[in-house]
Amino acid sequence: MTSASSLAFPGSRTLAGWWRQLLPHHPAAIAVGHLFFHRLEASVAVSRLKSLDRFSRLLLEALELELARAATNKELLTRLQARSHLEPAILHQILRRLQVEGLVDMSDRWVPTPLGRHGLQHGHYPRETTERRVFHFLERCDAVGQRTGPPHFLNLRGIHAAPRHANAAHAFDAAWLRQCLDQPEEWKQTRGFPVDVVRVLEQPAPGEDASAWQRVLVDHPGQALAVLVLAGDADSPRVLGFAARQEGWQLHMTEPLLVLERGWEELFPELIGPALDVLDRAWRGWAQAHGIPETEMRVLGLAGHRLQMQAPASAVARLRAIKGDTWLLLGAGHLRPALQLEFVGA
Repeated sequence: MTSASSLAFPGSRTLAGWWRQLLPHHPAAIAVGHLFFHRLEASVAVSRLKSLDRFSRLLLEALELELARAATNKELLTRLQARSHLEPAILHQILRRLQVEGLVDMSDRWVPTPLGRHGLQHGHYPRETTERRVFHFLERCDAVGQRTGPPHFLNLRGIHAAPRHANAAHAFDAAWLRQCLDQPEEWKQTRGFPVDVVRVLEQPAPGEDASAWQRVLVDHPGQALAVLVLAGDADSPRVLGFAARQEGWQLHMTEPLLVLERGWEELFPELIGPALDVLDRAWRGWAQAHGIPETEMRVLGLAGHRLQMQAPASAVARLRAIKGDTWLLLGAGHLRPALQLEFVGA
C-alpha cells in the first residue's frame, strides 16, 4: 500500500475554491484525500420477483381445488384435464415447467409448493438468477500503508479510479463479501449493499469445465482522489463524496460518488473532529511556513470548519491579508480533514 507521504494533496487556494463549490450542500466539515479500495467482480445469486402469468395462476388454482377431491394422481390429472381442456401431454409439459420453476412438486401426486402458494397469494414469486456484479471495499490503512482493519463495503457510484498494486498483505478475502450477506436488512439499506443478492457462488475447483471461469472472483485494486463532505443538519448528518483530479485540481460536482446516511463515523472518523495534538501541529506548521511567530497566535477553538485564532491587533491586518491561503490539511494520513484559519484581534 502506498505511504501517505508520497501522495500529492491540494494547497490552500485549491481548498478555498473547492469549499466555495461545495457551499450548496451546506457543508459542516470536509476531508480530502486518497481512497484505496478493491473493485470486485463476483458471480452471485440474485433474487428477483417474477410475475405469475394468468395461465399458470389458473392451473395452480385448479390444482389447489382438485387436490381435496382426487384420491390418486391419475384422478387428479383427469380432473385437471377436464377443467383446463388440455391434452394430457400438454398438461404434463406445463406441470413440468411449473416444477422447474419450483411452483409445484411431485411425490405421490402433483401439489403446489410453498413458493407456488406464495405466487397465488401475491401474484409474483422470488426467482433466483445468476449475475456478475461489482462490489467496492474500502481499505483502512495508517499513514505508512499498513492495514488497520479488514476492508469495508462502500457503495461507490461510477468512480473512475487509477489502478494500484496490492501485495499479499493487502489481498482480498472472499469471506468479507460473504459476511455482508449475513448482515441485517437495515445494515444493507443504510450502506447501499444490494438487498437482492442472496449468496456468492462458490469458486470453481481445478479441473471443472470451461464455463466455471464465470464464477471466479476478480479483484481490481484501485485508488482515487476524493473530497468528503459532512452535510445536513446536526440531527441527521450524512456524508457525500465527490471525485477530484490531481491534474489541475478539478472537483467533479455533477454527481456524488458516494452517499452515506449512517455508519460513516466508523469509515471516516476524520470528519468527526481532529485530535488536539494534530490540530496544534497543523497551525504551528502553517505559522512557521508563513514566517509568523507562534507567540503571536493562540487557539480560541473550533467553530464548524473554522479554527479561530487570536492574535495581537497589530498582526491581525497582516494575517487577514493572506487571502486564499488560510486553509490547511490536518494529519499525515491518506485522508485529511481541512480547516480554515480565522483571525480575531486580542
